[in-house]
Amino acid sequence: MNGWMDRGATNDKEFAALTNIIHKGAFDLSVKDHKVYKSIPRRENLRDHLTIAEHGVLIFTETIGISLHRKHDTHGFIGLQHDASEAGKAGKGAREIAEATLGEPVVSSENYMHLKKLQGKQKEQRRQLPPTPFPKETNQQQGIGNVE
Repeated sequence: MNGWMDRGATNDKEFAALTNIIHKGAFDLSVKDHKVYKSIPRRENLRDHLTIAEHGVLIFTETIGISLHRKHDTHGFIGLQHDASEAGKAGKGAREIAEATLGEPVVSSENYMHLKKLQGKQKEQRRQLPPTPFPKETNQQQGIGNVE
């Protein structure tokens, strides 16, 4: 989340821990478990595979976390963990309201790997196509010799 480094998170391990606190709070799943549930490879970014509803809950949760950091002027990993936990609780509440409204779970096994495969095939097809030369314009198409 934006600003953690400025507020005292010092390394990738702490960033991952804070991200996981927020994610687990909001979705009742760790980032790793969410990726497994969606059947996406480890190297894939989970955000690229979230549904609109999942994105909405995550953005709300992150916004609450940022607001808490600013409100409390939080510094240091322990304080950031507390704010992340509180944000996760708010995100869980938002997710539960969304689920009650939608009548279905927000957390979905849907992923977008099929789109990535399609994009890969399209790139490969473009590589295999011979270059198309532009047709030469005739004098008539250029407007030369059309003197009336």
